[in-house]
Amino acid sequence: MNQPEGHDRLRKTLYQDLEALVDTYLGPNGLLLSSSRDFRYRDEQHRLAKTILDCLVNRESLIAEAGTGIGKTFAYLIPALTAGATVVISTASKTLQDQLYNRDLPRLAEVMGRPVKVARLKGRSNYVCAHRLNRALGGQLGFNLQEQTLLHQLAEFSRVSPDGDLSGFDPISRQPNLIPAVTSTMENCLGHRCAHIAECAVMKAREEALEASVVIVNHHLLCSSLRLLQDQEVELLTKPQAYIIDEAHGFLDIASDQFTQTVSSQALTTLARDLLSAGQLLAAGRADWPGLAAEIERSAQSLRLAAQALGLGRYGWPEPESDAHQKLALGLSELKDALRKVQSVFSEIRSEDPELQRLEDRLHDLSSRVRLFQEVVPQESQAYVQWLEQNSYGLSLHRSPLSLADVLAPVMQNAAVPWLFLSATLSLGGGSDKPFQYFKDRLGLQTVREGLFESPFCYKDQGLLVIPKDLPDPKSPDHIQALLRMPELKTVLSELSGGLFILCTSLRAVSLAASELRAKYAHLLDDRLLLVQGERSREAMLELFRQQGNAILVGSASFWEGVDVPGQALSMVIIDKLPFAPPDDPVLRARIEQCERTGGSGFRDIQCPEALLSLKQGVGRLIRTEHDRGICLLGDRRLVQMGYGRKMLEALPKFRRSQSLTDAIEFVKTLDP
Repeated sequence: MNQPEGHDRLRKTLYQDLEALVDTYLGPNGLLLSSSRDFRYRDEQHRLAKTILDCLVNRESLIAEAGTGIGKTFAYLIPALTAGATVVISTASKTLQDQLYNRDLPRLAEVMGRPVKVARLKGRSNYVCAHRLNRALGGQLGFNLQEQTLLHQLAEFSRVSPDGDLSGFDPISRQPNLIPAVTSTMENCLGHRCAHIAECAVMKAREEALEASVVIVNHHLLCSSLRLLQDQEVELLTKPQAYIIDEAHGFLDIASDQFTQTVSSQALTTLARDLLSAGQLLAAGRADWPGLAAEIERSAQSLRLAAQALGLGRYGWPEPESDAHQKLALGLSELKDALRKVQSVFSEIRSEDPELQRLEDRLHDLSSRVRLFQEVVPQESQAYVQWLEQNSYGLSLHRSPLSLADVLAPVMQNAAVPWLFLSATLSLGGGSDKPFQYFKDRLGLQTVREGLFESPFCYKDQGLLVIPKDLPDPKSPDHIQALLRMPELKTVLSELSGGLFILCTSLRAVSLAASELRAKYAHLLDDRLLLVQGERSREAMLELFRQQGNAILVGSASFWEGVDVPGQALSMVIIDKLPFAPPDDPVLRARIEQCERTGGSGFRDIQCPEALLSLKQGVGRLIRTEHDRGICLLGDRRLVQMGYGRKMLEALPKFRRSQSLTDAIEFVKTLDP
């Protein structure tokens, strides 16, 4: 028997042994079923777990769409723990990290009767930095008496805290301006040169991660690690036997942000202030620190003025002959000169102080990025897109990769370490013969297994999806107002006893919808709380929505996903129209142009898939458990009138469907009060 055949046989035997263990925990008569009242056996969960186990044993990557309610968390945790694999689990948020760490993994470890060494690793801004806290306590940063008292309380907390995680020190949430003063960033961390490294919370968290068999991170941290290969976070990439990317639908957008090079006026202002503070404290009299800092701040202001005429928003890079381009080029040149002047001062004083050395590193890194933005490359030969954004905080220049596959594929093609991507919304569905192709193409991971695992919910019985006849034109500027003025919809909302989400595709629509509700639905608001995005924090709005049980929430993109409101507290979802991204977005426009240069269709191959995946997320807010019932109203007639719309409709959960609001009136009467 040759060696490959021997290996295959050993792997088959190993899989069969481990499969039996997975059945013991997750099967129809498994330990989870007998140990928990709220656990239900789900065939698709069991099948997903076995698929994941097979991928772990055979070191194969996987893209799997796990419908809502399957229980995908246990479906990947049980195979990973059973196989004894060392895994990095990446989630969409710190909240989900905490849920895995504090609830799901301890529960499973108890049921399985085996201890699991778990580490939770967050970004630097979540941990107290001993060096910066000591600096803040020194009284040289101008904090008032109340802030100084809080800093001393924080110092006491950091002495007794096992991990230095700021989430354990609630008072800091009431003084968020203090957080940058007591935490580090990649730019200002002193690393191994820090005198407080022995008590560094970030280093301790990383050391625990290197010793753990399960490391829980979030997408931002993982993508940052993939990009910053020179940083110690790269150790995460060399140790695990598998990566499990939960809520993977958001991974690519975060990866795009992390692989984007940025120069911002806000960062320049921060650098200038750090330079002034450190220079006067650590090298007083050795340079004109106020003058050097002022020169950097002036260059930041010049950059802001260069784009002032454009107004607020995101814009493509100005054409080379344009006035805006010339002003921008001049501002970048001034900035480069200011940075070079400071660098020459550092080379003369040759300080041994680690903080000044770190500042010199920051100057070098920033100078390199400025040079990137001074390059002029023909658009058709670019692997990236340059753009700028102006908001109330200042101006930022960005250089984003056009193809994430080019930067992600080299990392993920290592066959020895499988990548497992799981989410309820990864496929285009609708009868597509290649449902995952869009996600695969963006990811650059072509040699990969695929799997569709259906939700256990009976959508036909649990929900009604309504696309009313005579809908207003979705391109009309007053579309959301016209939608809310439909007489039969007013009847539906009057009969509705539970809560309502109105999900809009723009902040302007949020504002118009809120105004319309206050003007024309005042009778409903007598005993219902109206929650409007921008008037409270997202977390506060969701907390109040769950508490009230019959509130109305109006929000845009941040409420389309990652929101879980089971029960009648959310009985109806209204989506104003198809969530097409603005076509003038510079990154999207560059991707579309590149697609069309190679013979593709930007609308068919990029805009429609993106809109569909977002739509699936929004619709998915309605039914969260097997007992939920409700109505989803889609206010876009293109879903029934256009070919691409009908394909999108086919990819949505199989609710009972209607084009009559009369059906919605009858259905709402059947909902529990």
